[in-house]
Amino acid sequence: MKRILNRLLNKRGSVLFLVVVVMSLLIIAASATYYIVSNQRSSVEVRYSSEQSYQTALSMSNTVSRYINGYLNAIKRSGEKEVSKYTNTIVGKMLQGETITTKDLDLKSMGMSESEFAKVNVTIKPSGTKTVKGNTVNYFDLEVFSEHNGETTKVTQVIAIETGPADYFTRFLTSTGRRSEDVIVAANKILSGAYFENDFTRFSSAHLNDSIYVSGTFDDEGLIYNKSPYASSTEVIVTDNFYCKGASGSSIDVNKIYVGGNFYCSKLVSADEVYVLGDLEINISQSNSTVFYVNGDCRMNSGAPDQKYYINGDLYINNVSEQQGEFHVKGDVIIPSSSMTVTTKGIECGGVFRYADGSEVKPSDSGYPGWYEGWKFNHKDSYSSPLDDDKVSNAVNYIASKASKNKYQTWDAEGYFNKKFPSAETITPDDPKYAIDGAWDGYRVKIDKSCKLRPATTWSWGKHYIEIDATSSDIYIYLDSNGLKYNGKDCFMFGKDSNNINVIIKGSHSVIFVLPQNVNFKMNQFTFVGHLGLALKMTGYDSLDKLIQNENAVSTKFRPSNVSVIQNLLTSGENDSMIFDRNQLSDKSTHNNIFLITKGTDNSFDFNAESSFCGYIYAPDSTMQCDSASQTIAFIGGIIMGSYTYKNMDATLAFTTPYDYDGNYKDGDGNPVKKTDIVKELMNISAGGAPGGGSAKVFQDSYIVGYR
Repeated sequence: MKRILNRLLNKRGSVLFLVVVVMSLLIIAASATYYIVSNQRSSVEVRYSSEQSYQTALSMSNTVSRYINGYLNAIKRSGEKEVSKYTNTIVGKMLQGETITTKDLDLKSMGMSESEFAKVNVTIKPSGTKTVKGNTVNYFDLEVFSEHNGETTKVTQVIAIETGPADYFTRFLTSTGRRSEDVIVAANKILSGAYFENDFTRFSSAHLNDSIYVSGTFDDEGLIYNKSPYASSTEVIVTDNFYCKGASGSSIDVNKIYVGGNFYCSKLVSADEVYVLGDLEINISQSNSTVFYVNGDCRMNSGAPDQKYYINGDLYINNVSEQQGEFHVKGDVIIPSSSMTVTTKGIECGGVFRYADGSEVKPSDSGYPGWYEGWKFNHKDSYSSPLDDDKVSNAVNYIASKASKNKYQTWDAEGYFNKKFPSAETITPDDPKYAIDGAWDGYRVKIDKSCKLRPATTWSWGKHYIEIDATSSDIYIYLDSNGLKYNGKDCFMFGKDSNNINVIIKGSHSVIFVLPQNVNFKMNQFTFVGHLGLALKMTGYDSLDKLIQNENAVSTKFRPSNVSVIQNLLTSGENDSMIFDRNQLSDKSTHNNIFLITKGTDNSFDFNAESSFCGYIYAPDSTMQCDSASQTIAFIGGIIMGSYTYKNMDATLAFTTPYDYDGNYKDGDGNPVKKTDIVKELMNISAGGAPGGGSAKVFQDSYIVGYR
């Protein structure tokens, strides 16, 4: 090696060549080191970007999932029982089969904005359904694409939302809207919250002592509003238009008003806040300090000096002869002509101040204190309305949670009865063999088992008592018309030609009257159906024997003169419902678990009689007429009907909750009596099961099935 090196060194240029070679090797080594370090740094940067992209996508996916879960929980707390009706929300759109993208999501309300680390794109799309135990499980792919420094990551979360038949409903005065007829109501007193799910509801005259919820158009032609002595607040919620055509009745004295459509108001509004998602028209002078939030246009045809208005549309001030309040207008302000003057507390306008002909209003050059200065007009180039998107969305969701349509199961109690009691005895109450005591003018008949009941054909005027003893078990009574006709159709009455029939229930169990789907129902004059404890309270007697000896018609005690007695029997229950205050009753087993049920779609109920039904009529596809008697039926219980007409100012309506539906009910020892839950039993019966079984929840929290 030494000889070779000496030989190279002795040659001309060899040293230079060696230096070049060595330097080249050093450059190559340095370059290799540089590229190794550079590639390692690039690799680290790629991994960092990829990891950052993944973490952002995962965080966003979990945030959206938590939001969906929280929204479902909020709906559950509100008592809503059909999530699919929330078509204006993310969950509603999902359940309608729509694909949701980032533009549909309010990331701010979810507690997350566009990430500072990555760009994200969120998509929620339906991926299928399947049936589990009679319920529908809806699956959705929640896909989040995240990009950071050119590195893109996709995270897919599979979410399941379960929907199904309602295991509860909380509305006990309801028109379901399954019939095309409009609902017309007049009554002396309505002591509980009222729900109407038909297209059109008219109150011609009534005293409302609680809230009203209308999932359609509401026409107030004389309603008298009174704030509830039980509920923490009262409200009027209408999903479509709200018409107050005349000033008859009283001011709208509630805490809040929500209108999903247009509000045409010819009454004084005494509410604290009013939300109108359509247009507002004021046709009567306002003297209260109500705050109005209007998403559409506002037309002031009368004065409102103490009120405040936040308007996203245009403001039309058509009445300039009266003082006006304070206005914050996102659109234009329009007045009729330049010859008119007015005084306001101020107008803040984001649009143009103009006349009705379209020309723009200009301030006076002379500066005299004319109408322009009187308007206290203030133009805002960058106007931000207090009625922002969040408030509009909250109002939309609140209306949907309170006044959207419920889901009412078809309770096939008729089919259940025929299957469960194929050999049930048929009882005709005027058959002497069923009379347990003939010492009085009429009959006293006792029923203590499930049976078929036919109308009495020989009873006439007198005292007639049918005693149903539900001390040991629930009792089902099939109402057999036995060929009795009314208006040409099979019809059940407790007595063919009789009055003063009192159907008295004893014991703590439930009584279910089953009306066949091809049979109508007619209430007899002066008929009472209810629990013994309530009958004794209303009449003042202390035993059934004394009641029978002294009282012809218990129903007469439910006239307006006894409204205070009925009102004192009520107290607040769950979900703002009313329940009996059993401490006011000597019989601690008193309840209103008395059901009259049909699954028919062509049944009619005739209650044109002075009577009282202290239980529940469940006929979501049927109609009811109650509009011809001078003193018509009083309900101390509930009505769930396809549609109905109820017109009489001498009747009292107290819509209460079944005693074993509400956890606030206690027995004589103060123990909760929420045991058998007849509502669940009836729903289970309708699904072909047996009493005592549970039923599926309407929905549960969204849950993560997995990632893919």
